[in-house]
Amino acid sequence: MVIPSAISGFTSAAAISIAATQIKGQLGITYSANGFVEEVTGLVENISDTQWKDALVAFISLTSIYLMMVRLKDSFKVSCS
Repeated sequence: MVIPSAISGFTSAAAISIAATQIKGQLGITYSANGFVEEVTGLVENISDTQWKDALVAFISLTSIYLMMVRLKDSFKVSCS
């Protein structure tokens, strides 16, 4: 049996890893990387190459999703009584 804190740790690590690999696409930056450290280093080194249109689309999309989630969260609550 795997303890809940281990599952939480692996889930958090996976989320961070996925986010790190997706950010460059959201900002319109291109570079190659093999691993988490290279991914973060490449992002920092190439941040000045950010394409503002790509970043704007990403910002609007993420903001829209967040606002929809906040607005609809009560619609999906399940009552256990």
